[in-house]
Amino acid sequence: MVSNLNSQPPFPGGAPLPPGAITDGSGGLKAGEDALNLRQALSVLRRRWWLLFLVSAAVGSVVIVRVINEIPTYRSQFRLLVEPIASDERFDRFSDRLLGQLGLQLDYDTQIEVLISPEQMGPIVENIQERYPEVDYDSLMNGIGIGRLLETKIIEVSYQDSDPEKIKFVLDEIANGFIAYSQVEQQTGNRKGLNFVEEQIPELESRVDDLQAELQAFQQENNLLDPDAQGQAAANRLNEVREERTNTTTELREARTLKQELDQQLDLELEQAITVAALSEAPRYQTLLNELQRLETEIALESARFTASNPQLQVLYDRRDNLLPLLRQEAAAVLGTEAVGDRTEAMVASPNPIRLDLTKQLIDTTNREQTLNVRAAALALAEVEARRRVQEMAALERQHTDLERRLEVATESLNRLLSVQETYKSKPPSRECPGS
Repeated sequence: MVSNLNSQPPFPGGAPLPPGAITDGSGGLKAGEDALNLRQALSVLRRRWWLLFLVSAAVGSVVIVRVINEIPTYRSQFRLLVEPIASDERFDRFSDRLLGQLGLQLDYDTQIEVLISPEQMGPIVENIQERYPEVDYDSLMNGIGIGRLLETKIIEVSYQDSDPEKIKFVLDEIANGFIAYSQVEQQTGNRKGLNFVEEQIPELESRVDDLQAELQAFQQENNLLDPDAQGQAAANRLNEVREERTNTTTELREARTLKQELDQQLDLELEQAITVAALSEAPRYQTLLNELQRLETEIALESARFTASNPQLQVLYDRRDNLLPLLRQEAAAVLGTEAVGDRTEAMVASPNPIRLDLTKQLIDTTNREQTLNVRAAALALAEVEARRRVQEMAALERQHTDLERRLEVATESLNRLLSVQETYKSKPPSRECPGS
């Protein structure tokens, strides 16, 4: 008996291999297994198709029933502007401060709670019940959504229900009720604001009048026509006095140096020294010298206030110029004929015109030194006075500027209150915006 060595064992269940499944190697075996699995799955489906059909029918029926029985829900909304939009930022800030003083600033959370309170919603619910009696406050609140729209001045109100017409009617009634409430609140706020402004205006008007009178009195009391210009003039005068004092100091130093040189050259004798010293003891000479000192002091003080071309200063200059020759004449008179004779005799004995000229120059230099000393002292006082005047003008200018600033602030506040008053009087009696 001959046996076939290439024959394959049968499939489980006695199913033979298909002709195309008999191949050589492992690849042919894998293809045969895939075909077997597919055939088994088809066999199971043929035996249990009725079970799959029942499950699919049951699920489909449930879905269809739910879709048929489900009631559609609709939603709509409107928006309400609860604050006016100000076009002037400064006016808006001023109005906000004014509303803060009146306690009228808007708290959105509180405003929303007031709008949906039973007291506010009661009349709205009654109007809705005329058409939809089943609506009460609780059911209306369940369908309402209300809140501020981001950071805007707008409140958005929404309502949802299965009846679109009911939604429209309910939102219309709510909008009408909110708008009516808004109008009443606006009129109340306008009335409070107007009353407050009209109370403040007389006080500010009186404040402005008082500041104007105070500023005018201050200007008259201190002779202020142009504080800036007058302050600059005082500073310029201080610089002039300082410069004049510097020049006088230089001249005085030169006079002292010259006097020292003349003293060294002349080597004055006792008689000549007594003669020169006699000038300081002569009553009339000292009277004239004191008068010169007084004039120099007065000229220096007045120079701190007026310019050199001032008529009053010119009179003082003329008096000084007239006094100087008298001072020289008195010096000659003090020396006397006898003193002159002695000098004449000395010069005859030993003629020295140069020494005589130097002696006269010494006397003039001594007089000039004394005059410059007086002028230097007077200019020191004048500089103190000029510096005091500069400091005084600086203080007066600060006070004047402060008064002007206070007057400007009060006037600006008054003008703003008048603008607010006009705005309150011209405001329209509504503050709603179109619904959406």
